[in-house]
Amino acid sequence: MLGSTGMTIHELLTKRFATKAFDSTKKVSSEDLTYILEAARLSCSSANTQPWKIIVVTNPELRAKIREAGYGQPQITEASHLLVVATMNDPMVRVQQTVEIIAATSGQESADKYKGMVTSLIPQAPEVARAWLARQIYLALQAMMLAGAERGVDSCPMEGFSVEKVTELLGLTDCVATTMLPIGYAAQPGFPKTRVALKDMVEERA
Repeated sequence: MLGSTGMTIHELLTKRFATKAFDSTKKVSSEDLTYILEAARLSCSSANTQPWKIIVVTNPELRAKIREAGYGQPQITEASHLLVVATMNDPMVRVQQTVEIIAATSGQESADKYKGMVTSLIPQAPEVARAWLARQIYLALQAMMLAGAERGVDSCPMEGFSVEKVTELLGLTDCVATTMLPIGYAAQPGFPKTRVALKDMVEERA
């Protein structure tokens, strides 16, 4: 098991890079995998909707097919694990699960209040609701990348794949594949960070 690096959040962000080449001989431990997945579970989301499902793909044949749907990108098959993060079709699935937890821990009144608040926030138009939910996925994605970096696990966030094909390959019916995160150990170091200066990115309105 790799222990915590003891790095600050800024150091982790500086260290992390989108890994394009993984060492296929090195595997992420089950403990580190759980740590990374737990970061997604603890991630924030608008109104605590938690609208994601994470599919951990280790089957080599399935990953080869996903690689075809991902335009041949090698990290899909070379990484230790492939995490596919999908957006739930029905936002009320996770909401109802949360309602039941709140009812058991804080009482039914609190649960009903939460459910009413969330229901009022969910966009009525289905296409708007889907876009809103999909944006929450990237909060969980960032949490997993940073948790991996803390454990010395490299990753590569990916949108370059056929959403329809990957969703079909995984047999998903209650959610849609939105992004992928191969995780493992880089075969070569990343390039130095190239970021614009803070003064060019931040403006103040006093």
